[in-house]
Amino acid sequence: RLTSAVAFENFHSTFAFSSEKRALVAHIFSLLVRLLQGEEANVVLFDMIRDGFSFLSTLTHPDDIAVFESLLVLRILRELGYVGESTHLDPLLMSGNWDTTILERMVPHRRIAISIINTSLKESHL
Repeated sequence: RLTSAVAFENFHSTFAFSSEKRALVAHIFSLLVRLLQGEEANVVLFDMIRDGFSFLSTLTHPDDIAVFESLLVLRILRELGYVGESTHLDPLLMSGNWDTTILERMVPHRRIAISIINTSLKESHL
């Protein structure tokens, strides 16, 4: 349930011409529907997703978009307690920043990130 909503950016029109980005946003929201229980506010999660989508709107290369998706999903799972600590990935997960440098730092860890994502979703029966 929404309360006190304020328009920030119209992501529908932002991603209107990119089927790849629209599909990614749909996957993220589908995941959130499965993960979130109840109606309590989670400002950190909201800001993470809003800022992430704003950054996504600047990406043009398909590889960058794929790395972004892995990082955003991993950050969401970490914020919601589905992923524990990982010495290799913690600096990427703890940072709230979204920029090309963080994506570059994520590239060598993407395979392990996907493995962690899949394991956490499987173990949570989602």
